[in-house]
Amino acid sequence: MAKDILPVIIFTGGDPMLRKDLRQMINFSVNENVRYYVMPSASPMVSGEFMSFLSENNASGIIISLDGINPKIHDAIRRSLGLLDLTVYLLREAKKHGLRTIVSTTVMKQNITNLPDIAVFLHDLGITDWVLLFLVNKGRASSLEMVNEVEKKAVLRWSRSLLSSGINTQVIGTIDRDFTRDQADEELELKSTSLFDFLMKKTSRIIHLEDIKKTMIKENIPNEWFQMYVSCNGKVYDSIFSGNMIGDVRRDKFKNLISRTMANESKSMLKDIE
Repeated sequence: MAKDILPVIIFTGGDPMLRKDLRQMINFSVNENVRYYVMPSASPMVSGEFMSFLSENNASGIIISLDGINPKIHDAIRRSLGLLDLTVYLLREAKKHGLRTIVSTTVMKQNITNLPDIAVFLHDLGITDWVLLFLVNKGRASSLEMVNEVEKKAVLRWSRSLLSSGINTQVIGTIDRDFTRDQADEELELKSTSLFDFLMKKTSRIIHLEDIKKTMIKENIPNEWFQMYVSCNGKVYDSIFSGNMIGDVRRDKFKNLISRTMANESKSMLKDIE
């Protein structure tokens, strides 16, 4: 296996804060020298004391969901009044405690025009890691509306431009698994769209146009979002978001599970498996 592919645990849920043994599991990860992130639901249970605990126990980071910087958007999507104020408070607390803070945003029709406001907020707060997930409207998300392929391409190209502002974006759930931001750049370079123009205009304060080309020719930023999701019954999925089952920890070798996950994420990565 490639030496740069190392195990990472993401404690998520549901809400991992509801587990009485969460700190015990974190201590186990620390003792075994396994990197870990915590992805809690926004709740008062995520206290400053817990942030200090994560910082003292070498957490790789905390992941917090933010689907809009307007309460009419975020609170409506999350179906909980006052949740945006709590989420913003937690983001500020995480930064105050020196934790690497990753924001996760699900992109959909309901919030696509609010993405620039989120980007400006993250920039001003000093958050440099942003994960954009394209909605798959299944299960509890069935009432929300997916963006179309043209809109996805506009977001992909715009997210690439954000690199010049210091925001490292990782995009999950593209048109197909081999589609890249480079292709979005090529397809939209000569033919812009009103959505792309809107996104760029709304973030003109933080995007440095003269630096975009310099930023784009740099080496790709390592993607830390290669992951597997292990459910409580031992079944393994290629991500927490996809629902694509790839095996079971009770019968499959870890190396084989990684190979299947990487095959689903990017065929070009298979050469890294020994």
